[in-house]
Parts: sequence; structure tokens; C-alpha cells
Amino acid sequence: MARAAARAENRSVNVHHLTSALIAVVPAVLAAWWGRDLSRVADAGTLSERLAANRTRNSGVTAACVTFLYVSGGGDRLWALPLLIATRIIIGYVLRRRLFNDTWSIFGYVSFFTRLVAAAFGFWILLSMLPWLVSMAGTRDWLVAGALGSVLIAFNHSYGLVFGRLLRTRSVEDPAVVARFEQMVGACALPRVALRQVDLRDEPAGGCRHQHAAGEA
Repeated sequence: MARAAARAENRSVNVHHLTSALIAVVPAVLAAWWGRDLSRVADAGTLSERLAANRTRNSGVTAACVTFLYVSGGGDRLWALPLLIATRIIIGYVLRRRLFNDTWSIFGYVSFFTRLVAAAFGFWILLSMLPWLVSMAGTRDWLVAGALGSVLIAFNHSYGLVFGRLLRTRSVEDPAVVARFEQMVGACALPRVALRQVDLRDEPAGGCRHQHAAGEA
């Protein structure tokens, strides 16, 4: 009787592991499937609209799977969530090379987008995980809560600095762009603003540049 119960429990655990693994790879599988159509129209004038629609679908599926694993995954979330992220990154890398002829390596791609996610969403990711991390600390939960709370406060206070450091930003050097932003700052009566750029020519991707403005206290 006990042996049969143990076998049934093992089967239940295996099914749970398998379900978690399948849910984790769903976003990558669907991204690859939907990406086939994009590859066929890479030179079409409607590519931007198709990319936006595809990004919306992929984001919805990814969010749903992450939520399911976070809520129902139990201990499986420790490996299922990294599996979801890794497979989704690999598929995204393959599709970008096919659509945009990107030249960066998989390591450069992972490095850049990991830093981008950490810069843009790191505060909220850590905040959402705070209760779980504190509960894992046992009798030292108050110490972990205080330490992580201090990190969140510092992150929020120095968000612009953290964002820039993670993405290795540099000052904008184009006089025309700087002059235009200075006009906007003056017209809007804004406090001091730091105009920085993420120069992807220094990344393995090469060839493009993104600019952002960050206020300084």
C-alpha cells in the first residue's frame, strides 16, 4: 500500500515537472512559429506593423506563462523561469539575425538584453520577489527584508545613474541634438537634465544608437 502510494506521488511530481517544462518553452515555440511569417516579409513595407503586432502577442503569452509558473510552479520556478527566459532569448536572437542581419554573437546579445532588462525592470522584479526572498530567510527574515529594502530605496533614488551604468551610456556629442534638447528643457522649465546615449557601435551589434534623457537631482 505504501509502495503504491509512493509510486503515485512520484508520478504526480513527474507530471508537475513536465507541465512546468512545457509551459516554460511555450513562449519560445510560439515566437518561432509566428516568426516564420515575418521572415517571409522581411523586405515588405508593413514589417514594422507586423513586428509590433507580433511583439504584443509574444508579450502576452510570455506574461501568462511567467504568471502561471510563478503562482503554480512551486519549486519548479527556480529552473522553469530561467528555462523560459533562455529559450525565449535564443529564439529572439535567431529571428533578429534573420530579419535585421545582426552581427553580434549570442553572448553579446544575451549580455546587452540582460543589462537592458535589469536596467528597465530590475527594480520591479526585485520588488515582486521580495516577499518570497524574505520567506526563504527563516528566522533572519527581518535582516533580509532590511537589506533588500535598502537596495530598493537606493535603486529608486539613483535610477538614472544605475540605468546609465548598466547600459554603459555616454554623453551625447551631436551639437544639433544637444541644442534641440536644451531648447526643449528651457521651454518646459525643467530642472537640470542629463542627455545620454546608448551607443550600440560599442556593442557587438554595431551600427545604431539610442538616446535617452535623465533628470538629475
